Amino acid sequence: MKTFTTDHLSDVRETALVTANGFDRNAFIKGRYAPSVSMPFGWLRDNVGTAADFKEYVPAWRQGHDDELGNVPPRYLTDHAIETAREVDAERCLFHYAQPHTPYMSRAAHTGDQLTQVETKPWSALRRGNLSRAEAWDMYLKNLRYMLDDVELLLENLDAERVIISSDHGEVFGEGRIHGHPTGVPLPVVKKVPWAVTTATDAETHTPKSEDEDTIAVENHLEALGYR
Repeated sequence: MKTFTTDHLSDVRETALVTANGFDRNAFIKGRYAPSVSMPFGWLRDNVGTAADFKEYVPAWRQGHDDELGNVPPRYLTDHAIETAREVDAERCLFHYAQPHTPYMSRAAHTGDQLTQVETKPWSALRRGNLSRAEAWDMYLKNLRYMLDDVELLLENLDAERVIISSDHGEVFGEGRIHGHPTGVPLPVVKKVPWAVTTATDAETHTPKSEDEDTIAVENHLEALGYR
């Protein structure tokens, strides 16, 4: 939230945001942050912009949440990102994928099977000793690769002289007896994120799929991510 402040309002107004993160409602609509489960560090800010300040604002989680997979699949975000990049005359676009955030859906997405309890709540399984760190890390990487395959597709279907591939946070796999990414945890594995620079050219290899879906409640979306 330190990025989209009124100090940078002119830049925000030239930014198109497509996000699979349901906390956008707290930040840009209700004007409150941080998550209720956070540690007491990420204090509220009174100068965060609103949804109306963006050039284009697409809360993809509202219709893209897959109840079977427990999150917004990458392809749904990619389709809306491509549509936005092609149709909106914005100076910059920000596309916020949900993965590799839990639940670890990659296996179920490819097989059509249901998520296991471990894939849905890996941190609980780690704490109980029902899942090893190596197994959790492998599931995390597979979920990351699942999303990056769609990033590759995205880069073939938009024009951009400069593309940054990064993340909003890292993940803790038991360091300091912590799991996940509680807000404000000053561990390097949470704070250090990748910063890859590339370009993109729209070769029109993909046509986004448009479909009408029921809008879900944000509480259901966040609960599936382990925030309730």
